[in-house]
Amino acid sequence: YEDGLTWYIPFEISTMSWPPGTRFRRRITGALIAGLSTISPAFRLRKAADKIERHHLRRVTKFYSLLHEIPIHDALENVPRFQVGASLMRDVIDEACRDALSGGNEHCRASANPRILLLGQALSRNGIMSYAHEAAIYRRIAEQIVERGYDVVWKEHPRISTPFFPELLDTIGNVTADASTRIMEANLPHIYPIELVVSRMNIVGCVSGTSAALLYLKWLYGIKTYTFAETLIPLMTGADILMSEMVKAHAEPFSGLQSLNATKDPLKGGSPEQVEHDPLNPTQANSI
Repeated sequence: YEDGLTWYIPFEISTMSWPPGTRFRRRITGALIAGLSTISPAFRLRKAADKIERHHLRRVTKFYSLLHEIPIHDALENVPRFQVGASLMRDVIDEACRDALSGGNEHCRASANPRILLLGQALSRNGIMSYAHEAAIYRRIAEQIVERGYDVVWKEHPRISTPFFPELLDTIGNVTADASTRIMEANLPHIYPIELVVSRMNIVGCVSGTSAALLYLKWLYGIKTYTFAETLIPLMTGADILMSEMVKAHAEPFSGLQSLNATKDPLKGGSPEQVEHDPLNPTQANSI
């Protein structure tokens, strides 16, 4: 199965053999590894220093992926690759959440302004930056979305422990008197992925940093997606840099989110028809 963008990170083939030493020492080491693997199954994947062992690689006969535009790993270059159909995936999602999700549908109804879905991440939770720093980024992005004429639907990342929505609501309250209608939180438990409900949401685009959802929503539903990965890359290390670059290559920069006021002004080359049919047609806009 595909575990977001981490599945597309290049990996090396392990050349590590059984631990060296006497037969007794190897037995002790083997018992220790088996014990740790029982306590933490993830240890089995990490004991080769994040490399795949050859005997596991030999078991791979087919490679099914969702994001076919991302290149295959060099280690899997000889494995037949198949793309899962978007229509099949949509059917699976619909079936999975048919009876599992209920509640209000306020984010599905029409709104006075087009809505943009803003997705949070787990940057501070993963030690990339502080909570305050991450909150400041989201506040600035939400503020600019509202300033460009859109309403915001916010979705917390499934793995966060401290929510960011109260911070955003307070910020939008400083720039508009109707904050409660200009920004709202998605009516979905935050541990659920947004892909489960996005087809029901009344949105015209999606904004995030390095979330894999930007690629999935574009592939599944043709939703226009925008990233501020350029701002985050200098703060990233290791695999996070690779995933940021993936998103940057397949989603438009946040600066491409055009102000609705600009599209309505004939002197700026826009028209009301453009707002109705293509409200997110990229032109020059303020960057974060």
